[in-house]
Amino acid sequence: QSYHKSRREGTLSGADKDMDDWDKEMRGYQFMERKVAATDRTKTPEEVAKEEAERLNELETRRLARMNGEYVDDDFSDISDDENTDQRKKVRLDENPEQLDGVSDDEDENEVQTRFTADGLVNVDKNGVVVGKVGESKQATLDPQQVLAVGDRVTACYRAKEQFDGQVSWYDGAVSKVYRAKDGSITYDVDYDDGDFENGIEPQHVRPVEKTSKEIEKEESERQEDHSLKRKRRKATEKARTEMPFVFEVPTTLDALHDMIGEHARTGGDASLLIERIYASNSVRLDRRNTEKMQNFYDVLLRRFIAVGDAISQSGDGGAILGRYAQLDALTQTLYKMAQDAPDSAGAVWARRLGIFQSAHAKRLRDVEMEQDEDFTAWPTTGTLLVLRALGHVFP
Repeated sequence: QSYHKSRREGTLSGADKDMDDWDKEMRGYQFMERKVAATDRTKTPEEVAKEEAERLNELETRRLARMNGEYVDDDFSDISDDENTDQRKKVRLDENPEQLDGVSDDEDENEVQTRFTADGLVNVDKNGVVVGKVGESKQATLDPQQVLAVGDRVTACYRAKEQFDGQVSWYDGAVSKVYRAKDGSITYDVDYDDGDFENGIEPQHVRPVEKTSKEIEKEESERQEDHSLKRKRRKATEKARTEMPFVFEVPTTLDALHDMIGEHARTGGDASLLIERIYASNSVRLDRRNTEKMQNFYDVLLRRFIAVGDAISQSGDGGAILGRYAQLDALTQTLYKMAQDAPDSAGAVWARRLGIFQSAHAKRLRDVEMEQDEDFTAWPTTGTLLVLRALGHVFP
């Protein structure tokens, strides 16, 4: 009562006042609106597993599409545009029928590039030889086999048939129509820049006009972009054909797992990544119907662990390429995650495996008395000892 009386009278002590303030703050939390958005909360293990599986499926879909030469919605964000990194020998199309899109690297041999030099903007061939200045006044004669298109810039001899004594006048314009007669002859309609026009001009009286610097720069930019895209497509296809798949079926035996590793892995790190992708693509958290096959896969991983451990005893870590200790670390992490996903299934596999260890050890203890080989020992193998040590980390 004295507390409430003092509170009403405003005569609370310093300690009581602090406690009163704390009570007010705590009561305020009870009615406070939730401020944290749903996307900010900690994701459930099922949501994390689903996101990872979707990511791998998207990458695998892109990989398969690239192998088939399909690039819809592909931004090539994982492909470098650095030509210097591609040191592979160029081949002719007929030497490599599977080359992307039937496009040879030699297709650009005759293309001209634009470069800035001390003499200004110039055109150079593939050997770096200057073949002319950009924007340089030039009137090319029309190749008899060359057919101009509507919109092409030209200079035309105005009313050529009406001119006398070589007194001709050439004016700039653009092709507005192209006519092809039954006999194969071609004539053009031209709209001149000064507003006049002329119809039925014969090819010998029409010359293509050299493009302006801006037009050439634009075309060069477009050509380089197209060349870059083709190069990226080629690299993307090569990468798709050589990289490891992102989605795997669950191997049912240790031999099947080793076959997959032999086909797709080149290093110990690759082997660990392959096992991680098998787990991520078939996690029990994605579908409880995966429980049986993942339980079997758990036993396969235990046997893989023992095999790698025994290899360490015989041949050591294997250096940076094999990295057997790192493989054991990765296997332990995968075994731990699978045990978290389905502890009962993992526990059953461990119980069965421990029973096998016990029976094998008992047999070796019996055989050691009759064994004549002095190198024979009843001790479990290194792989067995290491997997038993890992047990404490899988079920901490």
